[in-house]
Amino acid sequence: KLSLLLEAARKLNGTHILSEVLPILLELTLRLTRAERGYVFLRGKDGLLRLAAGRDAHGQPLEGDSTISHSILNEAATSGCEFLLTDTSRLSEMEEHKSILAYDLRTVICIPLCVSHATGQELLDGVDEVHGASTQVRGVLYLDSHATSQAMTKIGGDVLRALAREAASLVENTY
Repeated sequence: KLSLLLEAARKLNGTHILSEVLPILLELTLRLTRAERGYVFLRGKDGLLRLAAGRDAHGQPLEGDSTISHSILNEAATSGCEFLLTDTSRLSEMEEHKSILAYDLRTVICIPLCVSHATGQELLDGVDEVHGASTQVRGVLYLDSHATSQAMTKIGGDVLRALAREAASLVENTY
């Protein structure tokens, strides 16, 4: 997992063109999670999420997003909370997420691409973790699979979050 994180840092920092960053992000997160599909949705200037990139586990582009859980995607974008569902067959509250049942999705991972904006004084003070900063969701990383995933380890989850933070930073630079 450490070698994947180092590879991700090298690849993601090696390019500053968004159209190159998103496929790299998807390739790395699909390898990490062993999900079947991955998508990145970015928030437009109008505030709406739009599909920016999609790939399957073989690296082939995915054009449509009609068979994903839009309810979880929207919850992640609205709340800024992540979802790491690795065995949806055990969840009783799936009634509110009918698309997961309808499309027989067993693994759904949704990580908001968040950026924090510190105040000028916090930046001058060199505060590493800014608790009073405003956080904006610039997009969402969405992964899913019809197979039940191995339980996400703490390290795997941490690597996934680090990849999402790095991608959010690169996305922010394009705004």
